[in-house]
Amino acid sequence: MLRQVAELSWRSPSAAEFRRVLEVRLRELRDLAEREDAVADLLDRVADTAERAA
Repeated sequence: MLRQVAELSWRSPSAAEFRRVLEVRLRELRDLAEREDAVADLLDRVADTAERAA
């Protein structure tokens, strides 16, 4: 995805379009990071529960 972001400047017809697409990609990256954090928290809870059960 980062390579796609780097190529945007060459493919966007205008600076405004480049900024718009970049904002969308950054929002997608933030959403992905939030989901990754949620999964990491869930895995930590599963590991804690497994340790207590062992």
